[in-house]
Amino acid sequence: MSGIWKIIRFGLVGVVGFVADSLVLKGLLSVGVDLYIGQVVAYFLAASVTWAINRKFTFRTAKRASWREWVGYLGANALGGVLNYITFVICTKASVVFHDYPYLAVAVGSVVGMVVNYTLSLLFVFKGRSGSLDAPGQPPLRQDES
Repeated sequence: MSGIWKIIRFGLVGVVGFVADSLVLKGLLSVGVDLYIGQVVAYFLAASVTWAINRKFTFRTAKRASWREWVGYLGANALGGVLNYITFVICTKASVVFHDYPYLAVAVGSVVGMVVNYTLSLLFVFKGRSGSLDAPGQPPLRQDES
């Protein structure tokens, strides 16, 4: 798959991650969890969702999912996650609008972390395990090709 299509797919998965993040945060806030603690929990759950989708949809890995890969994904995306969280905190502390509507801050943080997360996922987590969806008639990777 060409690089631009991978980036587009990664972005689409990011939208799913944003929705998961926002829904989990909304649920946690509704039961009285602190905004900043809630965002940490929501981020890890959303990152788990994006790992599961990215491994098949974006990077087309045929290798079986493993705890090691999941931890590697979270580890590789830690820098993007930290940038995401710092952006979230800055936005919610600097603006009443972002504080009152924290999902806007989630969106801004997601965009900030996306470039770092894509690059590190490509280089370290799913390296050498990408099939091609752009070539007509070419099947996805088989287990023995990864």
